[in-house]
Amino acid sequence: MKPNYRFQCEADEASINAHRQVVDALRAINEGVVLLNQSPQQLSELATTLGSIAEQVEAGQGERLREYFTPLKQLERREGLQPYAPFGGSHSPITPQLHYREEGDKIIAEATFSLLHEGPIGCVHGGVIAGIYDCVLAAAVVKHGYGGPTAQLNTRYIAPTLLHKPLIFSAWLEKVDGKKIHVAGECHCDGELLSSAEALFINNLKTRP
Repeated sequence: MKPNYRFQCEADEASINAHRQVVDALRAINEGVVLLNQSPQQLSELATTLGSIAEQVEAGQGERLREYFTPLKQLERREGLQPYAPFGGSHSPITPQLHYREEGDKIIAEATFSLLHEGPIGCVHGGVIAGIYDCVLAAAVVKHGYGGPTAQLNTRYIAPTLLHKPLIFSAWLEKVDGKKIHVAGECHCDGELLSSAEALFINNLKTRP
């Protein structure tokens, strides 16, 4: 497959924001279609309209506007580490948006989940929660100057994670053992601990930044 990504962003802020508007509109459609309940004729007409939009999107395709990987300093722009990531990427129309910040030695990410991410009735799908942890814990790894793939991720579900509730994910570095980077995290809602996670990343950076 021909590479369609870049490692340095050359797009201006106007283009980045315009692309986000498109992605935000698609996310709204993805979330709204869960409750879509119309006549067959109305649904068929809507499908035709969306098909026309899909053709316009396909006609405008090229190299990705944003870079594949953003430095940690971009976290405040809700980009996380990968703008197109299926979990937390600000340019992905299928993910809940994560709003990051640094707090001491921790990475904090705030999120709210919709029906698009439902597993048990009224609750967030456990796989989505694990995916979010993978992103947030990876950010904690990068915060401390390391980087590399996830080797192991363990998630403990303590209480139901409800939809449409403001959640706070936190992550921190536990220890470093050679190339093995151990990190941990938690998710709270209104002060209640909902889940926790531990992960092992393998550092493949030759030197720390």
